[in-house]
Amino acid sequence: ANNVATMQDYVLCVNCMLSLYDSSETNSEALELINMAKTINPNDFNLLRTEILVYLRQKNNEQAKSLMQNYASLLNQSIEKTQSDVAKTYLYGELEWVNNMKLKIDAL
Repeated sequence: ANNVATMQDYVLCVNCMLSLYDSSETNSEALELINMAKTINPNDFNLLRTEILVYLRQKNNEQAKSLMQNYASLLNQSIEKTQSDVAKTYLYGELEWVNNMKLKIDAL
């Protein structure tokens, strides 16, 4: 690591990898990059959502559900703190995504 990459750089790289490839090797590499990004900002929404998706791709539903709980808690905390209606709309949309994904996992 050259300490130049930003958290957004890592997320962008991971999202590109996941769009291009679906292999256990790519998913493992994606998690390595996510862990590097976590050293910069462990509670970034895009990072957490992407990490959940990687675990779902790996069929690690229990880890994905655990992360969804953390993600939902962060979303709820942000909803309480924000004054912006636009931000709240986004946050509520993400909570809806989490709830829908939990339902899908439970149905498997």
